[in-house]
Amino acid sequence: MKKGIYLILCGLLSMPAAWAQDDSTAESTNAEQPQAASSRVRRSGSSRSRTGQSGNFAWRSIINTQNKNTSIEDFFDAYVADLVDVAKPGYKALPPEAKDEESAEYADYYKQQGKLVPSTGTFDLAVKGEGFFRVTDEEGKTLYTRNGTFVPNEEGVLMNNDGHILDPQLVIKDINESYTIDAQGQLMLNKLDGPPQKLYQFQLYMPADDAQVERHNTAFNFSEVAAVPMDKDHRIFNKMLELSTTQAAKALVRMTKYLYELKRQNPEVDYAFKLYLTDFLLKQYALAANNPEELVKFGQLAENVAPSLVFSGGEENDPATKEAERGEPIMIR
Repeated sequence: MKKGIYLILCGLLSMPAAWAQDDSTAESTNAEQPQAASSRVRRSGSSRSRTGQSGNFAWRSIINTQNKNTSIEDFFDAYVADLVDVAKPGYKALPPEAKDEESAEYADYYKQQGKLVPSTGTFDLAVKGEGFFRVTDEEGKTLYTRNGTFVPNEEGVLMNNDGHILDPQLVIKDINESYTIDAQGQLMLNKLDGPPQKLYQFQLYMPADDAQVERHNTAFNFSEVAAVPMDKDHRIFNKMLELSTTQAAKALVRMTKYLYELKRQNPEVDYAFKLYLTDFLLKQYALAANNPEELVKFGQLAENVAPSLVFSGGEENDPATKEAERGEPIMIR
């Protein structure tokens, strides 16, 4: 048993994470984009995930704050998705304290403030306080995000590393020029032979109190929004990014409680391997918690083990699970 688990973990750790990318990927105009989220908590098995894949990652959880029928398995899968995106800028995780859809934490999870950290990107932006950037996906759908990893693509159009284009579009003609962005969202081109020239005004938006909310990984679709003023409660910081609000340790503890509750309800079902993986992830997170680079690795690990953890159709599509069932060693593909 222990040898089999060791082989499975070795294989999962060796598999490349589909979401890992660098700035060059973000600059590509042909990058895969997220598909529209369904109104249900989970994607169907035939839909495409954020990475543009089907099969292994078709389980990607979508939380709908209006859903009144969220099961224990749904919440468990949502927490797995949060772990995968623990290092994703602007990602809004479901708070582990949210026990049901009626709680304030559940209803407002997308409004939670993440920690701001310094970055080196010329156009990297973080929001302090309320507000979302307006962007469009590859299909032209309007979305709202806190992921401020903005870089010019090959045409100079500013987009983030989800492939979402800033709206209204901003075209940077010369990346080698000197630019500054102030707390009020004004993009200035600094000139040696004269005063700075204003090129663009960044704007923040907030959903109405009764707006319908659909989640698209780091972005959201709000049924009704309004622009918010740039003041001390709504500020933009240049060369900074907002970290994910994922509380990985608390999420893993709650996942463990969910598994034991399911085991109590379904004593004939074997949850041992899911419990083992959850404990394994908790120990790995303890080693990575305060190191951004290690958090990225933890996110990759979480993505690799996710198909074996989730309830929403992941295991039957996971090559590691299939080979483990046959008693075969995991092959690195």
